[in-house]
Amino acid sequence: AVTTRPSMAHPVVSALCPDLTFAPVKALTERRMSGRIKSFNYSTGYGFISCPELYSTFGSDTFLHRAQIGNFDVEQHVTFTVLSNKDNKVCCARPPGGPA
Repeated sequence: AVTTRPSMAHPVVSALCPDLTFAPVKALTERRMSGRIKSFNYSTGYGFISCPELYSTFGSDTFLHRAQIGNFDVEQHVTFTVLSNKDNKVCCARPPGGPA
C-alpha cells in the first residue's frame, strides 16, 4: 500500500511506532537524501531543503534548523538524513554533507 500511496508512509509509521522509538543508526548513516537548500532565515534560525523525493512522499520540504546548516548557503546542493519532528514533518537529522 505504501508503494502505491507513498503519502501514507508517515502516518502509518507514526501510528505503529511509539514516541520513544529510536531510529536505527543505519537510517542516519547509510541513507542520505540529496537536495538543495531552498531557504534559510538567520533571524528565525530555520529554513528548508528542497528534495523532490521527500516532497512527493510527505508533501513538504525538509525543515532545516540553525544547528544543522553549518557552513552551507541557500541554493547549495547537499546530502542529508531525515527524521520526523514533533509535528510529524520531515526535518534534517544530521548536518548536511557535501555536494549532492
